[in-house]
Amino acid sequence: MAKIILSGYYGCKNLGDEAILAGILHSLRKLNNNLEITVLSGEPSLTEKRYEVNSVYRQDYKKIIRVISDSELFISGGGSLLQNVTGWKSIPYYLGLTLIAQLYGKKTVFYAQGIGPVNSFIWPKVIKRVADNTDLITVRDKDSRSFLKNIGVEQPPIKITADPVFAFTGENFKKNADYDFNYDFFTEFENMIGVCLKPWNNNQYLSKMVKAVNDFAQEINAFVVIIPFHFNQDQKISRNFAKQLTIPCRVINDYFSPRKMLAFFNKLDLVIGVRLHSLMFSALKFVPFIALSYDPKIDAFLDSFDLNKPVPVDKIKPKRLYKTIKNIWYNKEEFYDQKLTKKVEQLHKLTLENAEMVNDLLKY
Repeated sequence: MAKIILSGYYGCKNLGDEAILAGILHSLRKLNNNLEITVLSGEPSLTEKRYEVNSVYRQDYKKIIRVISDSELFISGGGSLLQNVTGWKSIPYYLGLTLIAQLYGKKTVFYAQGIGPVNSFIWPKVIKRVADNTDLITVRDKDSRSFLKNIGVEQPPIKITADPVFAFTGENFKKNADYDFNYDFFTEFENMIGVCLKPWNNNQYLSKMVKAVNDFAQEINAFVVIIPFHFNQDQKISRNFAKQLTIPCRVINDYFSPRKMLAFFNKLDLVIGVRLHSLMFSALKFVPFIALSYDPKIDAFLDSFDLNKPVPVDKIKPKRLYKTIKNIWYNKEEFYDQKLTKKVEQLHKLTLENAEMVNDLLKY
């Protein structure tokens, strides 16, 4: 039985990263049932229960070194692990773990990562050094590959695949149908608008969103559901936004699993999202969405779909945002038929390639 270590921002109540973990596990197990997987997690007991894996606390370095030494393969991914926009600790932590695995002679993988931005002179050099000794590198967008190419990474070849979240398509959706949410607004209102926010730059963008969302929700008699994707970080800003709205709304305070949240998205008619994975969930459920961009990864995702350009968070104008929302809403059939269906299936196939390459790596 092959022993694999899986490292990422798991067990930290960030729904996007939890969905990444679920997608990776689903893809790996689909190809190979003979795997013993240990996940480094911020909450090992929940991770073990939810995903049926072994788990070690992500900062218990003695245990981490022990399980790495006893493994065959170390996977770092996916998500935006190698960047220093959200904090300085991310790059040294994730690179350090990969380096430890390499020093122990283990095979190492960067799995469907979104790499950058990196605001530093020294860190690109360190990333190159570790990446050059990695056995397999896959990234989720062309900008991430360009970053690695620009810092001089040539081996191994860098393959563009897709975010692991897109493993959940087709038959997997049917498993989501039985969730009972018991929210009365689903029966009282015909239209549902989901809003997914993120703390950013003193949250000055929030007040500019309020008028556009208020006006449009009132126009179509919609209920606004505010969904904290990072359960700990997004609660405060979500409540703040709700207080400023004058139309019916609610903040979802339940901590859903990725599958349950996918089922929840199936009940939405439109999504306005700052969090990247709120946009991916929308795409998976064929829900029209408006992207508010705070990071190049949002732009890269929209570019991969050949969709309308995102609205920069720092440059929101209420009237223009209202017109953008209205345009998407009244053209949602075209949005669904021509843009989403084919692309989601393409991304589904690409994300399975990640697991196929890992499986091949385990054979040698």
